[in-house]
Amino acid sequence: MSPLSAPEVLLFKRFQQQWLFIDQGNFSTSADASELTHTLDPVKVHIIDFAERQLAASEKLIRDDYHEFLELSIIFLGGSPQTSIHFIVTGPMHHARWMYSLKVWMFRSQFRLTAFEEKSLLQMCLFAVILYLRAWLTAASAPRHDLSLLQDLTNTGSTMKL
Repeated sequence: MSPLSAPEVLLFKRFQQQWLFIDQGNFSTSADASELTHTLDPVKVHIIDFAERQLAASEKLIRDDYHEFLELSIIFLGGSPQTSIHFIVTGPMHHARWMYSLKVWMFRSQFRLTAFEEKSLLQMCLFAVILYLRAWLTAASAPRHDLSLLQDLTNTGSTMKL
């Protein structure tokens, strides 16, 4: 996405203003995008399994945004959280960039995006779900996971092309 000159991302601000008009039952997932099959098929089951295990241990999760990020990741990948699928209004932009990216991309059919914005959002979603989700939620054992994240970034950078 383009460089920021303020703490707010204008795209997310536009989406936030449109939220009341979004039909939350009408969303798309990565399963609806055939061009993502080659990128997501090798990792999709593992990511959903990880997210579901983290949700099952939710009493250890002290923040609602962790819970929401896990559920949004499952929904983005075409899965269904053990609870029902529901979306909540996203909070302050500086705290919720991953959640905004996932929601805007999933509701893109109801929200005007340029081709550049849509592609950029998709790249953010893929990064967040494939690489960042596990690193963020396992930060307690940071040194080992930081190394694993760096290895994943190195390995994925050469194979993840859109």
